[in-house]
Amino acid sequence: MTKADVVVGGYYFATVSGNRTVVQIVAETSYGKGWDAVNMSTQRTIRIKTGGRLEPVFKSRYPDPTKAANIVAELVAIYHA
Repeated sequence: MTKADVVVGGYYFATVSGNRTVVQIVAETSYGKGWDAVNMSTQRTIRIKTGGRLEPVFKSRYPDPTKAANIVAELVAIYHA
């Protein structure tokens, strides 16, 4: 993905410590390069430096928030069961 494709508040797959997990982008970093994100399985804050580490969870850019929360909860349960 490119920087223009990443949306603050969006959910993405990312490889964190060798494991594929779901992350939510919280904000752009104060340095201007990358994003601060929350690992949805551990609730820890991580830094994503490039868009190449991200893969969108949803094909639609603006999914329904209630459905998105349910789907993310299911994905976290599947990937970290």
